[in-house]
Amino acid sequence: MNRLPLLRRHGFLLAVLTGLALLATWPLITRVGTHVPGSDTWAYDEYTFIWSMWWFKYSLLDLQSSIFFSQYIFYPLGMELILYSYNLLAAILALPLGLAANWPLAANGTLYFSIIASGYGAYLLAVWALRTDSGYRILDIGRRKPNTQYLISTIQYSALLAALIYAFASNRLIYLAMGHYNIQSWQFLPFFVLYILRLMQRSTRKNALMAGLFGALNLLVDMQFGVFMAFLGGCLLLTKPLRGLLAGGGAARRWAALAGAGITAILLTLPYFGETVKSFRHADFLLSGWGDALKLSADLLGWLTPTALHPIWGVADWPAHLRAVQEGTAPFRDVNTVFLGYATLALALIGAAAAWQRVKGWIWAAGLSALFTLGPLLQIGGRISYNFDGLETGVPLPFLLLHYLPFVQGNRTANRWSIVLMLALAVLVAYGAAALFGWMRAQRRGAAIPIGTILLAGALLFEHAAIPLPLTDARIPPAIEELAAQPPGAVLQIPMGWRNSFGVLGTERTQAQYYMSAHEKPFIGGNTSRNPAIKFAYFARLPLVAAITQTEAGQTPDPALLDAARAQAADLITLWGIRYLLTLPPVPGRLPYADTWQASQQLALDLIPHSPAPIIAAEGIEVWAVQPGAPLPLELDFGGAATDLWRAEGWGDDEADVGGASGVWATARRAHVLFRSEDDRPRTLSLRAAPFDWPGAPPQTMTLLLGDEEIGAATLAPGWAEYTFAITPQAGINHLRLEFSRADSPRSMLGQAQIGATGVQSPVNIDIHAFEQAFITLTDAGGNQTDASFGRRGINVTTLDPATGAVLAAAGFDAVANAFEVESLVAYLNKLPAGQIVLIATRENAGPFISPDLMAALNRLGSGLTDPAQLSGQTYALAGVVGAAPGSASETLDPADAFLRIAGDYRSLAAAFDWLKIND
Repeated sequence: MNRLPLLRRHGFLLAVLTGLALLATWPLITRVGTHVPGSDTWAYDEYTFIWSMWWFKYSLLDLQSSIFFSQYIFYPLGMELILYSYNLLAAILALPLGLAANWPLAANGTLYFSIIASGYGAYLLAVWALRTDSGYRILDIGRRKPNTQYLISTIQYSALLAALIYAFASNRLIYLAMGHYNIQSWQFLPFFVLYILRLMQRSTRKNALMAGLFGALNLLVDMQFGVFMAFLGGCLLLTKPLRGLLAGGGAARRWAALAGAGITAILLTLPYFGETVKSFRHADFLLSGWGDALKLSADLLGWLTPTALHPIWGVADWPAHLRAVQEGTAPFRDVNTVFLGYATLALALIGAAAAWQRVKGWIWAAGLSALFTLGPLLQIGGRISYNFDGLETGVPLPFLLLHYLPFVQGNRTANRWSIVLMLALAVLVAYGAAALFGWMRAQRRGAAIPIGTILLAGALLFEHAAIPLPLTDARIPPAIEELAAQPPGAVLQIPMGWRNSFGVLGTERTQAQYYMSAHEKPFIGGNTSRNPAIKFAYFARLPLVAAITQTEAGQTPDPALLDAARAQAADLITLWGIRYLLTLPPVPGRLPYADTWQASQQLALDLIPHSPAPIIAAEGIEVWAVQPGAPLPLELDFGGAATDLWRAEGWGDDEADVGGASGVWATARRAHVLFRSEDDRPRTLSLRAAPFDWPGAPPQTMTLLLGDEEIGAATLAPGWAEYTFAITPQAGINHLRLEFSRADSPRSMLGQAQIGATGVQSPVNIDIHAFEQAFITLTDAGGNQTDASFGRRGINVTTLDPATGAVLAAAGFDAVANAFEVESLVAYLNKLPAGQIVLIATRENAGPFISPDLMAALNRLGSGLTDPAQLSGQTYALAGVVGAAPGSASETLDPADAFLRIAGDYRSLAAAFDWLKIND
């Protein structure tokens, strides 16, 4: 068989896609080795992915360490990269070019590959789908017929249009402009679907392995692609005509092949897949509430609004548009990333109508994914609230359901469902074009099909155009190149900041993180996607960090904070091993640093001891030498001095009295201490500790790990005692972890928060304050407070569920006004069912109309009062239980101000520490 015509056809297609890729991303090709797609006034996410490419190489080849953890960002804590926006596949593909040339060129190479491969995959998928449905034989380019230079089948023309949509859809180009390289890396999704469909037709080992291979490649781009693959598979396999294949003859073989494809994908991505699943199962930081899902959703009008980068229909000033989005003055809540296209939508509708029975799966995929892009609530022109005959309400959408599905809920960005949407539309467009071309052939106008294809292709490319594509300068500044030649040491840079998917501490500039690819030194700051709270809290609580980040935000630190920052500076420099203070000039229009850079840099220079003059100065960048002190010997006086700098996760606050000594509690089964050593000489570590104990408590075992190596263990004796261990630290930052056999709640173990002598423990902490106002404040284990008082003059009553602490009811009775209110109060109290927790707070006072019946009703709640004169005119607070014995409730009286607290310690406590010492 002569394969030359086939190769020519595919070669021609790839050449067309390559040429169009260069045009669609113009002017990138003219600066392919120095600039990358992105926007200076946006988040600089592009440099997250370029840094990832470098880090993959540096950790694998230079450090020979884990590619899934970096000590160099969020230094000195480091950051786990499992839930980082890694795009591991791009890092692998970029490695050869990054080693041979530079990382901007390598990154751009992966972007071009993604565009071209996306189009090629969509073409193959559309060809296979049309060929399978129609029974037509694909005719090759190069086979001549009378009056035609090249005979290209209707299928191939139609599939070409699908390729153009999936390769050059405006959502891809907008994602590129915002630096979201992982989201536009959807090139292997059509290949996966293609082999799933082939597998359903012929359940061969090859098709199963190929489906698994492309499934693995998608997972290596981003694990959320697993959700997209499962969704597409479900839509296609659970609708006709494929649904019958999973239940009829050969169904067992097909199910086995599908399982084989899934197993192959998982095996090829181990250990990445396993670590990701573990993180999703055990991490409590994946999503906080809705995680800005509403903002990151498409607007219904956006479906029909060309993107802001369209050369004719777009905005004149892209940076100004981004600023308007940030300020909330743009037409939509976020940058519009989901424009369907007019010709695209028309052709897709034609395809859906013409091939209804054969494309039900694709229709479902398009319809549902389109709805998912709209997010949890319908937005129309930026509005989410609508008036229905006087009722203001939002319109909930199906994305709400995804929020409650395990694993799926971590994908908060609704507009990313446009990845699936555009693939489904591309296939439907192929069917629509095939229907049009079939009609033209039937009308004996087949010769016009090539012209029609060109016109349709032009319309599709035009409506999705985003030219010129914004670029950012990825050249390494000369000052950074000079810094690379300096001795090792950590870099503290201004602007200083830490960023994740939900917010920013300080003024993070990911471009500075990318500069690490040249100087190869850890720096103070960084960008990630999801992280444990300590990764931000550790830095936020440090006075020096707080002073600088406040100044970067345009605020003025108070004198006390500045004094604390100055006092901490030497210790911070010594522990972190900071040897360089790097100050970067502002990027015009990148706020707030563009307005505060001078004050921020000056404050850093005032607070941090440094060389008399910069050791490097070029193009507005200055590098100052910093000299850290000797980190050892080290003596930490917990509770008596600020030790936050050395304590990472697993610790409470400093306390003046913990069992007779100042100290701090380890509040988890693992507590983390940081220290630095200048060498790897053996040393001695000693500490004074006391376990959290109670009568009958099991023994508390403490195990010490230095890095990943266990260095000793001890069973903690009751009360304070000293323990000594031999350690051999490494040169640089050391991570000492104290692991405990248990961590228990005083609230549970000590029976705290008892309501008087009722024998009932309150599920929530209760504060009742009766004075001129009536406050009833409930605090749960998460620190969330609820104002539970009705707040009326007189006597206020709140009832709680004894199991959960939830407020069941709140009522107020103006006992100051008249006796009828008191009678109503008595009737209300007497109807309360036994076992409910009852809280009472007076506002102003209990009034002069206190009756014996009210006293009897209060006795039923556990009150010990018997004489109305005791309560009359007094402020009063009570926490009782319906049906409790008289005198068993907690209550207090005062002529002007009564306060009652029922509380317990929600924390988990392992052991308290007085001090820790490491000798030199």
